[in-house]
Amino acid sequence: MKERSTVDAVPEEDSSSQSVNLFITGICTKGAFTEVSISTGASFFISDGDYLRYSFAKGDSISADVLEQLERGHRVIMCRKKALDLLSLSEHSAVTLSTKLRRRGFDADVIRLVLADLEEKKYLDDRRFAWMWVNSRLKKNPSGRSVLVAGLRAKGISASDAENIVAEVVDDETLLKGAVKVFEKLSKKKNVTQEKIISGMLQKGYPMSIIRKVSGKELT
Repeated sequence: MKERSTVDAVPEEDSSSQSVNLFITGICTKGAFTEVSISTGASFFISDGDYLRYSFAKGDSISADVLEQLERGHRVIMCRKKALDLLSLSEHSAVTLSTKLRRRGFDADVIRLVLADLEEKKYLDDRRFAWMWVNSRLKKNPSGRSVLVAGLRAKGISASDAENIVAEVVDDETLLKGAVKVFEKLSKKKNVTQEKIISGMLQKGYPMSIIRKVSGKELT
């Protein structure tokens, strides 16, 4: 089934001006959703709760207030579906998921409602995301503790959670192993100098004490 646009599914014309002629033209079950079509030509996915509450039947008239609730419910359903699609591909923080949903045209109020539900059900968890992000970063692009904390903060993780997660994951041995990888990679570059190696490792967040240890030299 082709996903409906959260914008296209709702006519731009003011629904209150059409309230006299609003009625149900069709009800169809599509997978986990019930789709209700109305006389304006618009259609909406509705929750099981709304379906039971309104007891819709073909030919029933609906008020402008009910139409507004249908429109909002549709946006929530589609936003939640897109959020779950994104989470099925990779872990997200609340901030990164919210950003992607905004880019897809969902309203901030709808996003907040959906994210709160996903967090309650543990589909979305900032600490789990942070733990996985740090471990992935250490494997693919090792960095020092300060750079890892900064990276988590940029993903919307709170300062306290970012610092705690990095402290939990990155012990001294892990930090040293990562520094060795970075040092070896920098050392293989053409025309490399001691100053460039030091600068590169400092940018990666490694302190001079670690740089001296992995180089085996008294660097200045």
